[in-house]
Formats: sequence, structure tokens, C-alpha cells
Amino acid sequence: MVSRLLLALLGAVLGAAASESAFGLVAGGLLGWLLAETRRQAGELKQLNAQLKQLASRNSQPAPVAQSQPAPARPAEPVSAPSAAELDWTLPDEVLQGTLPQAEQQPAPAPANAWTAQPATAAAAATPDWSARLLQAVSRFFTEGNPAVKIGLLLLFFGVAFLLRYASEHISVSLTLRLLGIAAGGAALLGLGLWFVPRKRLYGLLLQGGGLGILYMSTFAALRLYQLIPAGAAFALLAVLAVLSAFLALRQDARMLASFGLAGGFLAPVLASTGEGSHIQLFSYYALLNIGLAVIAWQKNWRELNLLGFTFTFVIGVLWGVNQYHPGQFNSVEPFLLLFFALYVAIGVRFSLRQQGQHPAIDSSILFGTPLLFIGLQQPLVEHWEYGLALSSAAAGALYAVLWWRLRSQAPRLLNDALAGIALALGSLAIPLALPGDWTAVCWALEGALVMHFALRMQRHWGVLIALALQLGAASSLLFDTPQHTADWYDPRFWSGLILALCALGCAESLRRTALRWRLLEAPLLGWAALFWYLTWLWQLQRLTSDLQLAWSMAGVLALSALGWAWLEIRLRWRTLAWARFALPAGLALCLLLNAVHGEPLQGWGWLAWALALGSSGLLLRIGREADNGLALRHAGSLWLALALLAVQVDYWVGDWTAELNWNLAAQLLLASLLVYRLPRLQLSAQIEVAYHEWTPLLLTGLGSLLWLAMLLPAPGAAPLNWYLLLNPLDLPQLLALSAFWLWARERWSGIADKAAAIGAFLLLNAIALRSLAIELQLPWDAADLFTSNKVQTVLAILWTLAGLVCMALSRRHASRSLWIGGALLLGLTVLKLFLVDLGSSGTLERIVSFISVGLLLLVIGYIAPLPPARAGAEAESG
Repeated sequence: MVSRLLLALLGAVLGAAASESAFGLVAGGLLGWLLAETRRQAGELKQLNAQLKQLASRNSQPAPVAQSQPAPARPAEPVSAPSAAELDWTLPDEVLQGTLPQAEQQPAPAPANAWTAQPATAAAAATPDWSARLLQAVSRFFTEGNPAVKIGLLLLFFGVAFLLRYASEHISVSLTLRLLGIAAGGAALLGLGLWFVPRKRLYGLLLQGGGLGILYMSTFAALRLYQLIPAGAAFALLAVLAVLSAFLALRQDARMLASFGLAGGFLAPVLASTGEGSHIQLFSYYALLNIGLAVIAWQKNWRELNLLGFTFTFVIGVLWGVNQYHPGQFNSVEPFLLLFFALYVAIGVRFSLRQQGQHPAIDSSILFGTPLLFIGLQQPLVEHWEYGLALSSAAAGALYAVLWWRLRSQAPRLLNDALAGIALALGSLAIPLALPGDWTAVCWALEGALVMHFALRMQRHWGVLIALALQLGAASSLLFDTPQHTADWYDPRFWSGLILALCALGCAESLRRTALRWRLLEAPLLGWAALFWYLTWLWQLQRLTSDLQLAWSMAGVLALSALGWAWLEIRLRWRTLAWARFALPAGLALCLLLNAVHGEPLQGWGWLAWALALGSSGLLLRIGREADNGLALRHAGSLWLALALLAVQVDYWVGDWTAELNWNLAAQLLLASLLVYRLPRLQLSAQIEVAYHEWTPLLLTGLGSLLWLAMLLPAPGAAPLNWYLLLNPLDLPQLLALSAFWLWARERWSGIADKAAAIGAFLLLNAIALRSLAIELQLPWDAADLFTSNKVQTVLAILWTLAGLVCMALSRRHASRSLWIGGALLLGLTVLKLFLVDLGSSGTLERIVSFISVGLLLLVIGYIAPLPPARAGAEAESG
């Protein structure tokens, strides 16, 4: 209870002194009570732990065996008492509950509080959060070791600070004597501490820390508050005190002494400050303290001491800069900032080097915080210079790069990675500060490619992430921070985009050779590179050329690029680049589509572009002939591209000769039928013949059939040839195409091909008849006019009957029952037409001719072509 009241009273005093209000008094008292309660609970947990040890010791003794019981076959081994380390908050639940495992249970009385120990132990075993750890650390400082001396020194330190402030406001005696008395008290306290160290080490070290703090504060007060001594003499004394603190701490291996002395030195100007004075004196004083800290850090790994100096130096520096700095103070402030930066770089590196033989570690707070704070503090100092911050960042990055190079063989890997990462980050930051968006993009992309290469070689995963981030940053800088220039070839976006694509390709190539899981990013990076490459060319050419020239230019770019990808594929044995060979025909097809919309493909320089495109496509077919299973598909793609180009060019040629649509349709249909007839007769290797004998004829037959059906509809005549029947550009091409398609299809699907050809022949026969009648009778090409014409209906009836007669005659010759049935259906359709259509005009000569002609023909059919027997027809069809 006394300790809790004491800590609560101390907290109230400190809170009141800090805030000079009732709130500070209450808050400080509550904090002190909380620390005391934490200490009490820790003591109870220790006592409970001791009781659990005693319980485990009693339970571990073997129980006596009665004389009447037979001895066991194997004597049980006595269970040894567990050690204190094993019982320290890691005991099994059975022990915490006052029991043993079932195999070793012995009757033993459980302590009264054994069951209540479980929740407290579970809470103690859990990992405390940062607030709990902070409270524990503060509690240990004030409750362990010699808390009375620590609290007394703290109160004495604050009292001296308040005395100095009071003396500056109420001078009644000689100020010099007062300060000398305070300094003499501090020196006496220091000497007393030195005397106590051999006898009572902790007590003596605490006295030494307090004495050094008082000497620091009195010296600074004599200089800053009262100007009793010159600046040179004051800082000489401060330097002596810094050196003395470092010497005593090192000689006695006392980090507590160093902490007390350093904290006192840093707090002296804060506690004795009146808001006036020279910043040069303040930073000179802090420079001396940090030099002393660096000397200690060179010998000892006292991390808390390093953090103490780091925090005081930069926090006070930031506060002073926000409130008092102006550009005219640059020459007096910049040297101090550079000095502090260099000191803490050295301290951070030295800490890691001294850890090399133990557990490799880095002081991340200082190592990474130093460059971050340096750049943040440097920015307001150099903002009036155009490239001030860029040069500062580059110089800092160069310093870290030099450190990495010099220490690469002796520093632990963790420190090497940290130095390399900081150098890379600072160098990357300098680029956008000094260069425009396009140069920033180029530098970041090149940097990312290099980082990717070395990160994969050294198996640094963080380097891969940095490389990817640099590539993404380069793309963002190019797209959003690069101005567009005039329409000429020297455009920063164009050249920068090409370099970005090549750098992404380099990253993908580096990933290709690694066995790490990062290799999964190879294909996405290749896609990224190809996207930037082609879109950059498209963007540039679209600005500089017309639509027709754009199609030719992009065809050339695609062809040459595909050759480049293929060269890399062969040179580097990079199988993933085979996508270029497959994708080239598709890309060229898009160019051809654009070309067909805007003009003739082979006019002007178009012949050169398409010759280059087709030549490249054919040359790429020679790559991967043995191992490439998709060779037939690539042949098909190249062939279809060439045929599409030929079709577009033929269309333009015919269009230049005549404006008649019939000639264009005829030319395309003749071309398709010629290819369907000729391609299957080419002698090719088995590996690619499917592309020429099956896929391409099938495609041409499908497209040609649609074109063939479309050619049934155009009006008759095509200047300068208006002849009847087959001698016109519609009838003859349709007949040849129907024959070619039927010959190719019947070798693969005979039944379907015959039926389709018969239907096509019937449709073509009607189309020829209608076109001939329209020309002969000078009828308009209109369905209603043709339907109401008696002569047209008569000719169609006779034509259908003759067609049925031919089918039935052929059925007798080939013994085909299905052919006879087809002819009979056609005759039935004719008879139906006579009664439904022709009978309406039975009084006309044409209708009379229709009925008589059809009747006579039916008589002839019945005589020469009776229905074949079912068995014979079946056998003929099966044979």
C-alpha cells in the first residue's frame, strides 16, 4: 500500500509540474497508482509461480509401494522435478489445476488458490500489446533496482531546472555564485557516485547520472540564459562533459549512466529555455552530445541510447524549424543537418555491424528513419532552389550506395539489403524531382529492370517487388506526367514508351531464368511489354499518318516486330515468345480490315508493306517446324491472311474496271471456287496438309456458299455482257462454284453433299430462268411482277417438270429410289402449282400450254422411269 501511495504521489507531483493545472495533478496521480497496481499484480504472479513450483516438486516424488503388493515387472522411473524455466508461465493445464496427467496421478492436496491460478496464468502467458509492454517498462524503471534513488534524482533534476528558471526571474544574490553552487553540487554528486560504484554499483551509477545532468544544465544556463561565460568556453565545458559521460559509461559498462547523462544533456536547453537565444549555440550543443553518443555507439550496442539521442535531436530540430526557421538561416542550419545525418547513418550501420557475430539484426528505427527525416527536413531548406531537393536526395542515395559497396563483403545480408534499398529509394526519388515525366519514366523503367536482374540473382524478394513498383511508376509517369509535343517523330512519349516496353521485356527475361515462384509473372510482364510496344507505335503513327497510311505502317511494324520476337526466341531459347508467331496473322488481319475500309491495299507504298507482312509471316512458318504442334494452325492463319488480301485487292481491281456489283460478286465466287478445287491437290507434308486440304477449303466453302446464295438475288445483266443464260457474270460463276464445292464435299460427306448440290442446282436453275425471262420479256426485277407474269409461270412449270423427268431418268440408270422420290416430289410441287396458281388464269394461252406440257411430260415419265424396287434401291445406295 505504501509503494502505491508513493508512486501516486510522485505521479501527481510530476503531472502538476508538467501542466501546472489540476488536470495534470489528477492525471499524474492516476498514472502513478496504475504503475503501483501493475507492480502489485506482478508480485502476486511471482508468488503464485513459487507456490506452483512447490506443488510440482511434491507431486514429482514417487508414491511408496505397499509390501503386500507384487513388485512391477519394470520399476517406474522417478519423475524429476521440473526446472524454474519450465514452470515460468508454461506449465501444463494439469499442474495449473492442481492435478497430474492420468498416468502419474497421486493423491496430493491442492493449494487453496490452485483453481484461481488458471485465469491469471493464461492472461500472463498471452503476448502483451505495446501499451502493456510500455507500462511494464515504466513500472520496472520506478520499482526495480533502487526506485528511491531514481525518484529522488528525478525530483532533484526537476528541482534544479525550476531553480534555474526561478533564478532568472528573481535574482537576489550573485547569479554567478548560485550557478557555481549548483555546478559544485552536481560535481559532488558525480564524485560521490564514483566512490559508491565499487561498493554499491547501481546506486553509484544513478548518482553519477544525476550529477552529469546537473552539470550539463548549469553550463548551458550560464551560456544561454545569463551569458556569464563566452560561447567558446561554454561549449568547451559541454564537450568535456560529453566526453566524460562517454568515458565513464564505457569504462563502467553502464548504459544506465549513459542514458541519464545523455537525457540530462538533451533536456537541459529545453528546461532552461526562455524562447530566446541563438540556434547556432543550440545545434552546436546538440552536435557535441551526438558526437559523444557516436563514440559510445562505436564501442557498445546500446540501442536505447541511440534511440534517445535520435528522438531528441530530430524532434527538437523539427519543432525549431516549424516555429523559427527562415531562408536566411540556411548557411547556419544546413551544416548541422548534414552532421546529424552523417552521425546517425554511422550509428545505424555500426549497430548492425556489431550484431554480425550474434543474431544478425538492424536498428530499423534509426537506419530507415534517418534518411526519411533528412529528406523531410531538407525540403524546406532547399525549396528556393530548382533542383535542391533532387541533388540532396541523389547525394544521400550515393552515400548509401558507397556504404553498401564498401561493406558488401563484411556486413550481414540484412544490412546489405537495407543499404541497397535505401540507396535505391533515394536515387529513385531524385529522378522525378529533377527530370520531366518522360525522363522519369525512362530512368525508373531502366532502374526496375536492373533491380529485377540483381534481385533474382541474389534471391532478394523485396527487390522483385521494388522492380515491379518501378515499372508501374514509370508507366504512370509516362501517361500522366509527360506533355504531348507537336506532331513529329521526336515525341518524348513515343521514345519513352518504347524504352518502357523493352525494360518490361528485360524483367520478363530475368524471371524466365529463375526457379522462384516469381516466374509466374513472366507471362504478364511479356503481355505488358507487348501492349506498351504496339500501343506506343499505334499512338505515334496515328498522329503522323492518314488512316490508309496507318494501316500500312502498322502492318510493317507488326511484321518487323514479329521477326524481332522470333529472333529473341531462337537466340535465347525462349519458348514463351512463340505467341508472336501465332498472333501475327490476327494483328495483320486488323490492319487489312482498316486498309479495306479506307483504300486499295497495294496502291502507293501499300505493296511494300503487305509484301513485308506476308514475307515475314511466311518466314516465321520455318521456325519451330519440328517441335511446334501448332504449325498447321500457323500455316492456316498465314494462308487465310494472304487470301483475304487477295480478295480485297481483286474487289478494288474489279471496282476500278466497272461499277457493276455483279462483276465483283462473280470475281470473288470464281476465286473461292478455284481455290477449293486447287488446294486439295497440292502435295504437302502430313504435318501441314490439314491446313490446305481441310481447314481452308471448308472455310472457303462456307463463305462461298453464303456468297453463292447472295448471287441468286441480283438483277440480271452486267455491262458490257448482257447475254442470256450462262453467258453472264452471275450464272457461270455460280455453276462453277457449285461444281467445285460439290466435288470437294462429296469426298468427305457424300450423302449430304449430293442433297445439298441437288437443292443448289434447282435454285440455280430457277434463278437462271428468271433472269433470262426478265431480260427477254423486259420485265422489272421484282417478285410481284414476275409472279403475276403468265409466261414466267408457264416456263417455271415446264422447267420443274423437266427437272423431275431428269431426276427420275437418272434414278432408273443408277437404281436410286431416293433420286426417284426427289423427282416425284418435284413433279408433285409442279402439279400443286398448276392448280393453285396457273388455274386462276386457265383461259390464257400460257396456262393451256402449262397444263398440256406438264401432262405429256408426266406420261413420258411414267413410261421411262417407273418407281425402282425398294431392295434394289437400297442395294444401289449402299453400294
